[in-house]
Amino acid sequence: PIWDTVLKPVVLPIIQQSKSDENEQTAKLTVLELAAGSGVHTQHFVSSLLQENDHLRLEWHPSDPDPAARISIDARAKFSDLEDCILPANGWILGAQGGAACGDGNRD
Repeated sequence: PIWDTVLKPVVLPIIQQSKSDENEQTAKLTVLELAAGSGVHTQHFVSSLLQENDHLRLEWHPSDPDPAARISIDARAKFSDLEDCILPANGWILGAQGGAACGDGNRD
């Protein structure tokens, strides 16, 4: 539902209007996805964004504290041939206070 209710009607038009420069034909979007889980949504969002935006240069940074989830995310990116846009998953999570982030998947 988030694709149909938020990303496609609200975010996508903003992306389509944004170009790095009037002379450029591409726009760059960099996304940090926290708690990406198995990568199902990562795969769906990235493939949908690329399908809807031929002028988009997408750099997606999925993260999850669970090493098994990161393995799944990377496998989905490879299987879907999206490795150019989906970077290798990392362990970034919100810290214990909600604002700090730590890259090893450990809140301490």
